Amino acid sequence: MIVLGIDAGFSKNEKTSAYCLMKIADGKIELLIEPQKFIFEECVKIFDGKFLENVDVITIDAPMTLEPILEKPSTGRKIDKLFSGDIFNNSKRGPQPGSISTPKQGWPLYESGMVFKKHFERNGFNYKVFNNSKLEKKSIIEVIPKLTQALPLESQLLVSRPKNSQIDNFLFQYTFENGSCFRNCFGDISFSEDIELLIDKYTSNTKKYHEELAGLLAALQGVLYTLGSYSIIGFEGSHEGHYLLPPIESWNSDWETAFQKRKCKYKDVIIESKFHIL
Repeated sequence: MIVLGIDAGFSKNEKTSAYCLMKIADGKIELLIEPQKFIFEECVKIFDGKFLENVDVITIDAPMTLEPILEKPSTGRKIDKLFSGDIFNNSKRGPQPGSISTPKQGWPLYESGMVFKKHFERNGFNYKVFNNSKLEKKSIIEVIPKLTQALPLESQLLVSRPKNSQIDNFLFQYTFENGSCFRNCFGDISFSEDIELLIDKYTSNTKKYHEELAGLLAALQGVLYTLGSYSIIGFEGSHEGHYLLPPIESWNSDWETAFQKRKCKYKDVIIESKFHIL
């Protein structure tokens, strides 16, 4: 199985996007291409038919919807709202997602995500929809690395972070500690030496490697999907969306309790969660 993870950006002049290509074989996760930064408008050139030929799953850190939204909405998607209350909220120093209704960040990131989605659909991939079935190859799935990292860790760790620190950067070292809940999601599947070296490199300067570490996390979240150790949470609807996350069974109890409380307000939320001890 081959997974392409993408941290999407929207700058037309700077390399604010990054991608990472991984393979899972013989009980090990191996790097095929270590995270590379790029300008998002280069996606058509980089991800051509030859590049994508053997890719099974694409994970993208950017909001997407089944059908395009043509104008910036006055309110965001339900999935973003679901993870925006209680201890998830910014006011509680939580990992609150952005909103596509935000003009300077959320909306342009959504537009970028939909450019990626459209390109990959033209190359035979399909945006993931809920079906409670076996693994679907040639899938496009939305990920959100700050939630991927935050949910398996204690909520107080996030609260204690230095002021103005980026959540992805701050949590990275804890995400990959020996015996961490995130590592445990992979069971007996090991990381290659190249991946371990990259983790050490990025941990040494998370600010410098912000895009690369997000691309690495996007790919590893996709690997968990292929291993059957994940949750997908979201809503049906042409203009709604979903997140691919670690399995709920791996979440810290504070986050899970808050989520269970929040989801009572969203009766139409759909949850797929699988946790395989590999």
